[in-house]
Amino acid sequence: MFTKRLLRTLALLTAVLLLASACANANQADDTVSAEDDTVSTEEGTPVADDRPFEGQTLRVANFGGSWNDAVRDTTGVRFEEETGAQVEYIEGNPPEHAAKLYATVGQEVPFDVIYTDGKVQTDLVKEGVLLEIDPEAVPTAEEIAESFPPINPGFSPGNNLFFTGIAYNTEKFEELGLDPPTSWDALWQEELAGRVAVPDISTVMGMPVTMAAAAVATGGDLMDVEAGVLKLAELDLYSLYSASGDMQNDFSTGDIWIAAGADGRAWQLADEGLPIDFVVPELPGVGERGWAEVGYTDIVKGTEVEELAKVWMRIAHEPESMVEIMKLTGFAPPLEEALLQVFEEDPVWKERHPSASEWKEIMVADWNEVSPLEAQTIDLFNRHLGG
Repeated sequence: MFTKRLLRTLALLTAVLLLASACANANQADDTVSAEDDTVSTEEGTPVADDRPFEGQTLRVANFGGSWNDAVRDTTGVRFEEETGAQVEYIEGNPPEHAAKLYATVGQEVPFDVIYTDGKVQTDLVKEGVLLEIDPEAVPTAEEIAESFPPINPGFSPGNNLFFTGIAYNTEKFEELGLDPPTSWDALWQEELAGRVAVPDISTVMGMPVTMAAAAVATGGDLMDVEAGVLKLAELDLYSLYSASGDMQNDFSTGDIWIAAGADGRAWQLADEGLPIDFVVPELPGVGERGWAEVGYTDIVKGTEVEELAKVWMRIAHEPESMVEIMKLTGFAPPLEEALLQVFEEDPVWKERHPSASEWKEIMVADWNEVSPLEAQTIDLFNRHLGG
């Protein structure tokens, strides 16, 4: 009797334990499903954790200032923040200023994570060893860009923006004076334009290319004779020797200048405002090519603590979508044929203004590895003969 009751009791306890175990497993499964449901919270079914893996982090971007920074912020920056959940801190200035900060903090915490530069400054930073080489997987467009514009510093940014240094001019004034539209750099020295000419100071990224163009005019083709170039520029009856492109734009707006050596994007901004301004990339006398194209670069700073986040910026900044958006806002073109063709299709006015991809090979790009060693001499010559 006792044995039977004991057996019934043991059986009952076993059943209770089995039921409790089943309930616990069910609750655990519910919790797992609930956790999975919490992760898959987007309509597309993509886990939130994977959607914004860098949320809460900050990327510091050293960039050009003014309208260029505004354009980058509103295009690349917006896409970057939406994709990563990270924030961007923009540090505005010119490339030499940013470079000076990097040199001053070698061995310390870096002042920013990503830097926008021109060819000269990228070359200097590469030589100083303060930039990271690009990750080809992070910049899948690098190879295609390099086909059109071989990088002056292989292994680093191939470039994600492009501008031309050439001649901007007032079409109405040229017509009044009976002058043909300029096709060669020697147009700056036409007597009818005396006192109405502006050229960039040697402190600007355009200074050396313009000096080399003047050298070609003076010598019949020797681009590297910078002394001849500076002396030729000194023959001009200048209205201004400008350090900021905004000053050149203001002088066109007020009618004080009729011709200037400068950047194409600045000229097209004036044209879009309704001013009678056109722009050409002129021939370099005796060289057989036109000049100049200047590629802008974006690189990751060595020592950054957010390298993976910076790689996301690099990918987005070198994608066609960002390049197209920036060209529409600034007039500065993409060095990627796919992006350029998209701009031409969406806004045909640019097809009339901008050299086509087939013309790119006719336009020289200054190799700063060769040009930079001449810079100190050129600055000294500028200071002595042009008062720069």
